[in-house]
Amino acid sequence: MAFTNKLKVTFDFPSIDRDFDFFLISTSEKYIARGAYVLDKPQSSLKASSLVFDNGKSAFVMFPKSIISGSSLAEQLGNELLSVKKIYSEDIKDYILVRLFLYALANFQFQDFAYNNITGKFFFHKPSWRSRSGNSIAALGIGVDSSLCATAEATTFTKLSFFKNNKKVLGPDYAKYVVLPNGKLRRVLSIDESPDIYVKKGIPGHKAEVPFLDLRVDKVKETRAWYLHDTFAKLNSRFDGYLSVSFQTMPVSETIGTRRAEDFIEMSLAKATKRQLAVVDMAHDPFYQEMLTDLGASLSEFSGIKAIASTEIISGANNVVLIHDEDYYPEGKGDPHKTLPRSQSVQCVTIEESAKKIINDKKAVISTVFKELAIKSDIIDGYISLDDWASFSFSGDWVFGMEVDKAKFFMTVKPNGSISFVKQEGIYNEIDDPALLELIDLMDDSVAKGKSIVRDPLGNINLISRTSLFCMPNPELFRLETISRSGKARSDYLEGVVDINLFQDEDRTYYSAGLVGYGMNWGIPKASLLYEVQTIKGECIIRDLLETMSVMFVKYNSFTVMPYPFKYLREFISTQPTSEVRK
Repeated sequence: MAFTNKLKVTFDFPSIDRDFDFFLISTSEKYIARGAYVLDKPQSSLKASSLVFDNGKSAFVMFPKSIISGSSLAEQLGNELLSVKKIYSEDIKDYILVRLFLYALANFQFQDFAYNNITGKFFFHKPSWRSRSGNSIAALGIGVDSSLCATAEATTFTKLSFFKNNKKVLGPDYAKYVVLPNGKLRRVLSIDESPDIYVKKGIPGHKAEVPFLDLRVDKVKETRAWYLHDTFAKLNSRFDGYLSVSFQTMPVSETIGTRRAEDFIEMSLAKATKRQLAVVDMAHDPFYQEMLTDLGASLSEFSGIKAIASTEIISGANNVVLIHDEDYYPEGKGDPHKTLPRSQSVQCVTIEESAKKIINDKKAVISTVFKELAIKSDIIDGYISLDDWASFSFSGDWVFGMEVDKAKFFMTVKPNGSISFVKQEGIYNEIDDPALLELIDLMDDSVAKGKSIVRDPLGNINLISRTSLFCMPNPELFRLETISRSGKARSDYLEGVVDINLFQDEDRTYYSAGLVGYGMNWGIPKASLLYEVQTIKGECIIRDLLETMSVMFVKYNSFTVMPYPFKYLREFISTQPTSEVRK
């Protein structure tokens, strides 16, 4: 059984209502602003146990019993646009009630870290997560979503002084905080004169990262998986008798741990030798000339193909384009990416992020350039070259579809690996294939997110959608004195976390594609989300496609979360004039 982040919760409502009062704060306006002071005032001055913002017109507040009445709370808030209503625990949605108790952990002092319930959210941070300069503080936003899935997302609080010209951040409605002597964050009040004022916003170019899991014994308790486990254990301990929370398990019906298409590097290079290689300067700045030269030299050295320098796209060649990233161009004006010819084999390399990695790391050359160029060439040539599709021995055509910006795109893969694409946009289209028209109707009828659809040769149709579910390590992992990477250890402690897994939970089918388990690294940087497979017509067919996620060329030397034809389909979509997706 695999542990998941889905919570199983039981409440003792009589005990809760005996010891706590709950109030619903609503506004007569369209919404309560995310940074509104009302989301901090009940705690800062009225000593509420917790406050939860429900992203809209509502906020929920919890007080110890009989501390304040609803009328007094409304008077203290001092805003005629707000109304206050007393409610009982059984009338509160489960995920909101769990949040109220979870966020109440901010009232307790813990050694070496702090929980913060600020502006209706819940954040965890440690003193060591504060930068040496004190300019930024990394944190985890811990929560529970509406489907009762636990969440933990890395974020950053940065000194306000970094945003001198950002009118939105400097404005009065943007929440600002100070750090108290006990390490906790508090909303800035009018009496505060501290120069160290923080806002929840990252420094441009610096992303907060806390690994999902690290299998080194001295690091395993510095991960998101551990912080989630530990936080909910503290919730059970501190509020025993009011609620009980545990992580649900889910049976794994099938696992794939073997890699497919491991020779994609050789295949990519073989594909590349059939075309001229051009390094195209679209930065048009002499300052980056040396970078352009080094990029060409690295590409030539690895591939054995002499790269020629150009200032424009060369028809029929593999074009590696040096370009600034999207943020460089104000409001997109002057962005050459938008004018690139979509019918040519083009791969962009950004000055700000990609170029240095490629120059310094030959593996990055393979993963970000040659295999991407091979896929783009495959789309032009109409044939999959990086994997032997024919080896699946499918009896007929598979069709993969996606909806992007209300337009629908389809890719048909024949048994021999040849591919073709169709686009449908608006109410008028030239599609007359009954199978595709059926898929269009089914996609229009679906309310699922993502709308990725698959049809097999027998006419079975499945819809694939991403969920907020992911697998957690077995809690026993955190008690080990030594951690093994053996097959047995993976099965005992990391079931569902690594490899490709198929889950059957009652009448629902899910799958996940985690880190390659065999010979895996010590670190697992991100949790692998589960994808739900909904049978729209006929039977569930995802089992036949699991192996298409074990290829190494979509994510370099890693499994991919969707059957790889969707990678080809996304690349085709990026070639369309209406798409501004950078690739």
